[in-house]
Amino acid sequence: MLMAELEYDRAYEAYLDAAEAFKTCRDGYIPYLDDKEAYEEEVVRLMNEMDAAEDAFLWAKMEYYEFLDEEYGRSYYWDTYGEPYPRGTLDEFKAYAAQAKKDYDDLALGRVPFMGDKEDLASELERRREEWRKAVDLCDDEYDRVYFDKLRKKMTNSQKKQ
Repeated sequence: MLMAELEYDRAYEAYLDAAEAFKTCRDGYIPYLDDKEAYEEEVVRLMNEMDAAEDAFLWAKMEYYEFLDEEYGRSYYWDTYGEPYPRGTLDEFKAYAAQAKKDYDDLALGRVPFMGDKEDLASELERRREEWRKAVDLCDDEYDRVYFDKLRKKMTNSQKKQ
């Protein structure tokens, strides 16, 4: 955790420094008057350094947020629901969320018989609503994980091409 946070902070500081250097050079008119070609080369060099620093920062940010999602998201799930974080694919979690919504709607709209009084029905509706919320949370978490994986692959491929 600490290493991911330090890398994130370091990358952010490097990006801010590179952006400031680029801005200072770009907005400095005095070097432009001395040697136009050298000035243009310096601006391009600093712009490339700023772009590289921004890429490194975005990569570190993605890794840090993914780490937070993995570590704290999983423990938060345990703290909230009292069971381990389930494994599955995005499609499985979507199907689970759709089924939980259908189960809730069926009971709420009276499509399925319920044996019990109004208090029991209210309790069961609340339980099914909570199950539905849990399923949507799982779906969101898995979507984030899939998105991070795709983004990591895209960034890795773009770095290999350079």
